[in-house]
Amino acid sequence: MFSGGLISDLKAQRQMGICIRGNRETGRYRMQKYVCDVCGWVYDPQVGDPDNGVKPGTAFADVPADWVCPECGAGKSEFSPVE
Repeated sequence: MFSGGLISDLKAQRQMGICIRGNRETGRYRMQKYVCDVCGWVYDPQVGDPDNGVKPGTAFADVPADWVCPECGAGKSEFSPVE
């Protein structure tokens, strides 16, 4: 899990699935969404995938390694950050 330290490399942030967009004044941030490169299904951390054991609020980096796309069965490695 992300410890709160500064990560300056944007690509590393996206690979980790941590928040990369937000408002410093309000303190509101949203975690990165990921899209399945095979079928286009979008993993939204705010929603999670409760039907498959992933609770709402789970960053993509914290999704289990054996989790698969609920739409097509593609592995976690087949997902890319939503731009």
